[in-house]
Amino acid sequence: MISTAHKKGEGRVRRIPFPAVALTALLVLVGCTQGATGIFADIEQEVQIKKSNLVDNTFVASVVQADTGPGPRYFAVAGTKLFARSTAGGNWSAAGNPSGRTVAQYVAALPGAGDPDELYGVFARTDGEQESRLFRLVSGAWEAVTLPEGAPAANVTGLAAVDSTGGDTADTLLATVEASSGKRYLVVNPQSSAVFHEFQNADGSESNGEDLGANRPVGKAMVAAGRLWLSRNGLWFIPVEDLVNEGTPLTRVRTPANLGSFEFVAADPDDSDEGFLVLVTLNGGMYSSPKPDLTTATTGDEIKAWTSESWSSLGSLGRAFSNVLWLPGIGTEGRGRFLVSTISYGNRSSRGYFHADPAADFESVAFAEPQGNYRSTEMRLAGVSGMVMIRDVGGPGGTVFALTESKGLWATPSYLAGQENEPEWRWE
Repeated sequence: MISTAHKKGEGRVRRIPFPAVALTALLVLVGCTQGATGIFADIEQEVQIKKSNLVDNTFVASVVQADTGPGPRYFAVAGTKLFARSTAGGNWSAAGNPSGRTVAQYVAALPGAGDPDELYGVFARTDGEQESRLFRLVSGAWEAVTLPEGAPAANVTGLAAVDSTGGDTADTLLATVEASSGKRYLVVNPQSSAVFHEFQNADGSESNGEDLGANRPVGKAMVAAGRLWLSRNGLWFIPVEDLVNEGTPLTRVRTPANLGSFEFVAADPDDSDEGFLVLVTLNGGMYSSPKPDLTTATTGDEIKAWTSESWSSLGSLGRAFSNVLWLPGIGTEGRGRFLVSTISYGNRSSRGYFHADPAADFESVAFAEPQGNYRSTEMRLAGVSGMVMIRDVGGPGGTVFALTESKGLWATPSYLAGQENEPEWRWE
């Protein structure tokens, strides 16, 4: 069923089947008061959490799925190492860092057309040279990806793979890089054409992308409404058709302060050409982008005209929101559900993650702590830097992964299996 598009000034009504999910990618990660009455009132359950052999008491930077042979596997950066396990289950094992590179930082994948998928990783060395470099896995061995001679940057500070059409099959590799001067760039397909883009403020003035240098919160990249959207302490955009044009900068969007992350809510289940943005902040706020909805016809000048006051509040909670994952087609009347994760920030302590269910008019959300075995997990009090949904290969289901700052990696298939109200989490 397709939602009814709202007119300016009207509520946003969404009825979205689950297939309307644009590919999103966590881009970068290095490295309170109680909320509304009743959220934490229930008695904790005494449920044993099954664990496998991934490093538990550490932070997880990124997780992806790739088939590099002989079959699809999950790859996760946990602590300083890259690990892998079969998507069918089993234990995690070290996947190996490149020679001389002792610290794994990020991992991303591009599907291969009948060939093994392309796996990329960013690895650092700690022998006095702190630079981070991009590598590609070729026939089981890591090979360095060399940027073009004369490129203005060398230190790789983030990595992601997105679908340039707004779908769910990645075809474009993105890297954020930093020059010795401190100026930052976005590099599109650094493994091939390596198109560099600078950053600018909403008023057109030059920016060195300083927000991209912060360690928290995690970054995100996504294609929607004909644009690439990129966040990490700030929100930036560039038209998709300009990704191949080196002279086009990414423009910063004015948003409420202390941005955590964002999502895109599509108006139509068949594509991501129309919809609106939802963002969360480290101040515990949740907001939707100014009306009318974004479309491929929305001009850059219209977006540049947004102010921090243009965004509509959907609700707030006394936590620091670090990331948000949108799961359409589930929850109350199939309206969809946001999974909003928290970290410690200022005087706000981490508290795992929350459900945020939209009202029928999409003008507000109701926060609730998840049920199921979640309340007996160590994830409940952990800082959750990011949440990622990865589809099953050749099937309708999928797994939601929670990336924590100190309690390893957690996973659940419940949200795509009709058990979204009582998700069963497993400590990976």
